[in-house]
Amino acid sequence: MAYGATASKNGKNGNGYNAVSEWKIKEQMCDIGRRIWQKGFCAGNEGNHSYRLSENRILCTPTGISKSALKPDDICTVDLEGKQISGTRKRTSEINLHLAIYKARPDVRAVIHSHPPHATAFAVASVDLPTCIHPEAEVFLGAVKTAKYVTPGVPNPTASSVSILISSRPITSSKSSMPMRAF
Repeated sequence: MAYGATASKNGKNGNGYNAVSEWKIKEQMCDIGRRIWQKGFCAGNEGNHSYRLSENRILCTPTGISKSALKPDDICTVDLEGKQISGTRKRTSEINLHLAIYKARPDVRAVIHSHPPHATAFAVASVDLPTCIHPEAEVFLGAVKTAKYVTPGVPNPTASSVSILISSRPITSSKSSMPMRAF
């Protein structure tokens, strides 16, 4: 399904969302998954990511598949309550955390959950990531906060973890290897 039919001059579809075909976005999500895997930011089947298609439709990666092997047909669609509305594979078990971010932050269009080794090491040690190392990161991302650990896949992520996710851009999660990005 394409979202470009009602696109305006600014490339939006009339609802403020990009006028790009759903298939193209799925291809891009697969490419992101491969890049994350190639850089060693996730191993095996860990990590997940999602993209807000519209006010109430979210694309997400499936559970139980390596991000290195994703195909567009593997990408699932869920509504804002987490109900899977399309896709042959089961949606990520982490969708509730993604949805909490989307509900609290309508400006967020995508969430990336990966496990970069260095960020993971700092988070497990409960040490804040150092600042003033890469100027680009300082300018574009700001300080990386550490959220309280949340057991993966819980139906209702804790308010403290969600609040830190929605109040900043990059975060790490303590006592786990769950760095997230919300953009």
